[in-house]
Amino acid sequence: MDDIDSICYYVFDSISRNDLTALQKSLKLYPDALEYMDRFSNTPLLYASYCGRSCLVRYLFVLGANHHRINIFGQNVLSLATYSGDIETCNVILTYVGFDEFNATGILSPLCVASLQGNIDIAKIYLTLEIQDENQFDCPSASLHGICPMQLAQYRGDSNMMNLLRPKHQLHLFKTQNIH
Repeated sequence: MDDIDSICYYVFDSISRNDLTALQKSLKLYPDALEYMDRFSNTPLLYASYCGRSCLVRYLFVLGANHHRINIFGQNVLSLATYSGDIETCNVILTYVGFDEFNATGILSPLCVASLQGNIDIAKIYLTLEIQDENQFDCPSASLHGICPMQLAQYRGDSNMMNLLRPKHQLHLFKTQNIH
């Protein structure tokens, strides 16, 4: 197992099987594999987040994995964990990195992803963490395309998510209408 493709396969396979021992062994033998990327530019940390492997995510953070990376789809580590739907993985990431850092990176903010997935429990967590500058009139959780979580919930027809987001959305509307 000396070529980079074999090492990369072993690392990502360990993650997909949720095998901490195999991951530890491969990263001990090949420490550079911590930042290897698959064909979608997912590093082991991004992939473990996407798979919802909280134990492996914690281990990769302890090793110093780069949490600033995004894949070719513009997804960051917290957005991918949100896609997985695993609350524990999201909480592990938030233990190491502040929530506001993830709103500035990636195509969709983590709250947009939670809204898109209809994940009320994760959305509730993000709503309690979101920091909003009093002078900022843009929706802090809007995507790079300007789509906010409420619009995604409306598109999906998700009344539960809309009810959860409504107070925040109304505050945003009030601020934007009263700029003058």
